[in-house]
Amino acid sequence: MYLLRDVQTTDLEGLMQLARVLDTVNLPAEESSLAQIIDDSVRSFNGEFQNPYERSFLFVAEDPSTGSWWARAR
Repeated sequence: MYLLRDVQTTDLEGLMQLARVLDTVNLPAEESSLAQIIDDSVRSFNGEFQNPYERSFLFVAEDPSTGSWWARAR
């Protein structure tokens, strides 16, 4: 069973490892770009964007028994 949760800034290192393998447009393998995506998601979850078109959400699916996870972007 996986727990679907919002991405956190502490997930950057793990997401960088995943991004290097995938090398996709949605999950770029550039740390500053990925950090911005994570920041936008955290701010979106916190309701900091008034315009709904500016919101962006990034989820990770975490295995609660091991703490391992994988990401899924909207």
